Amino acid sequence: MIRFLSPLKIELKKRYPSIKIAAPWWIGIVLLWIFPFFCFPQGVGKEGKKTLKELLKSKLTPDLFKQEVPVMTFRVKRIRNFAEKLPVLGMIVAFEEVKLSFPERGVVKNLFVEEGDTIEKGELLGELDEKEFVLKKEFAKSKYEAEYNLLVSMQKEYVIKKALYEEGAILKEKLEELEFKIKSQESKVEAAKKEWELAEESLRKIKLFSPCAGKIDKKETEEGEYVSPEKPVFTILKIDKVFAEIGVTERDIPKIKRGLIAHLEVDSYPGEIFEGRITNVLPSIKGASRTLTIKIEVDNKKYGYKLFPGMFVRGNLILIEVENAYVIPTETLIKNPLGEYTLLTITPSAPFTEEELMGRKVTGKIHLKKVEVRYKGEIYSVVKGVKEGELVIVRSQAKITPEGSIGKIINVEEFEGGEEGEGTE
Repeated sequence: MIRFLSPLKIELKKRYPSIKIAAPWWIGIVLLWIFPFFCFPQGVGKEGKKTLKELLKSKLTPDLFKQEVPVMTFRVKRIRNFAEKLPVLGMIVAFEEVKLSFPERGVVKNLFVEEGDTIEKGELLGELDEKEFVLKKEFAKSKYEAEYNLLVSMQKEYVIKKALYEEGAILKEKLEELEFKIKSQESKVEAAKKEWELAEESLRKIKLFSPCAGKIDKKETEEGEYVSPEKPVFTILKIDKVFAEIGVTERDIPKIKRGLIAHLEVDSYPGEIFEGRITNVLPSIKGASRTLTIKIEVDNKKYGYKLFPGMFVRGNLILIEVENAYVIPTETLIKNPLGEYTLLTITPSAPFTEEELMGRKVTGKIHLKKVEVRYKGEIYSVVKGVKEGELVIVRSQAKITPEGSIGKIINVEEFEGGEEGEGTE
């Protein structure tokens, strides 16, 4: 008796909270008196012939008093352009540092640029005093002409002596001796010619031209100084392209790969986005911060050389971009032993208002749904197999039996990224 009246007692208290039961023996009397009216509010009629046992079977089924599980949900939203981003911080460094020096020894005559100047490829930066090099060139030229004239003289003498030899006027040994001298002189002429060419090349090298576009970082020599090829004159930073050096924590290393796009910003140009791409991932973790250094290449020429080495930079790595993405919280995914993903959804019994939701009056049936994961991030995932507006259970306040359970919706979370959605790791 008590066993089947207990749930009825609970329902009685819900329906008639003003009733106070003073003693246990009143419970049975009151419940028996009100029982027919509870089961049949419109009157018993012919149904009154049913036995108590039949009524219990037909009306007091387990579903009548099944507990409603409070659940927190997330409304699935289709995002036109979804992007998962990883925030980064770092510093701009030069694409390359070039130490520039004169290829010849000499005294610096003119330097045409100063530190901080922007230079173009092929621009004249400085020159050595040409006097010494002009003298070397003239001396080499004179030497060559002298050796050449001597060779011409020997060749003329050889023509004469060969004619005399043919007439028997001189011995063959004399002719052979002259032939040997001519060959030796030809070698001297060739050597003198090369010496002249080298002198001309040295004269051309007294002018120092920039091998690349960039900025003068250091000017290490002054006019009037004697320099050698070992002494740098300028340090040039190649900034037509620059690197953003970024430190990535160990936790985020698996997300990094070459080719990922980055959107970067600097304080000097607020609101302007500088796009780059990961080109280098260093092979070791360094420093007390235990971070992996990556290099993001930026076409600085495209942005008017606005980025300078030493600037602090911040931004986001774009881990993934998906069009028409159905986004859910990653924590809602359930992975089964076969490696398949499922999630719990709840279908409201009827459309509801915000007031009904706040009053916790919205209920619905819980279902287990299989989905295909297109991308799995730490916060949000992109899946296939759900519809926009569908409610996915994020967490519950009691254990859920997937099929057939009744849930009470206590809140509905929304994706706040808008149509151009983004998630941040």
